[in-house]
Amino acid sequence: MNRRRFSQMLVGSAVAAASRPVFAQDRPRVFGHPEFRSSDLSLFPKWQRMRTRYTTVELPQSERSCLPAPGERCLLQQWRQFLDSISPLDRTSQIREVNQRMNLAPYIEDINNWGVSDYWATPGEFFNVSGDCEDYAIAKYKSLRILGFPNEHLRVVVLRDTNLNLIHAVLVVMSDNEWMVLDNQIQSIMPSTAVYHYYPYYSINEDYWWLHNQP
Repeated sequence: MNRRRFSQMLVGSAVAAASRPVFAQDRPRVFGHPEFRSSDLSLFPKWQRMRTRYTTVELPQSERSCLPAPGERCLLQQWRQFLDSISPLDRTSQIREVNQRMNLAPYIEDINNWGVSDYWATPGEFFNVSGDCEDYAIAKYKSLRILGFPNEHLRVVVLRDTNLNLIHAVLVVMSDNEWMVLDNQIQSIMPSTAVYHYYPYYSINEDYWWLHNQP
């Protein structure tokens, strides 16, 4: 991700978000940091365009049968079959299975896949050519939504990895009143408050985004 452009965007929109606290004090915070909510998702066009491509093209396609033709791998249908196979499991097991399955994909930079520095891929695009950190998070997000996890229990979090001094993205899931981290860099699932080297900038789902800290 382009850190400079990201920081300029986030600081420029902080005032709009900062007057709307999202959770009561007794609710857990993502990575233990304060947060302020905004419903203005127009600030995140890559997220919005990904959602449009997924909703209008991939979601209907994933629900249709697929007979493999030359060059056709039926990737979306294979994804749905995987989700169907784990749907009888308890929530904790579903989270673990989704995290492990998506993390099998190799990490590939956006510049190599798409010729641009930052591209937010749909699940189908991710399954076809793999991707980078936010693409893992998006595929996990959409997987858990199909499994019935409510939107308010899921967020893609953009953050700074203070160990590597890099911008990174993960999915967090509310489970047993804790935000659990699903990360392509960490195979185990753990509470966000137990991950000390991640400094969250913002998080987002289908309805809102939350400002955590100014870069």
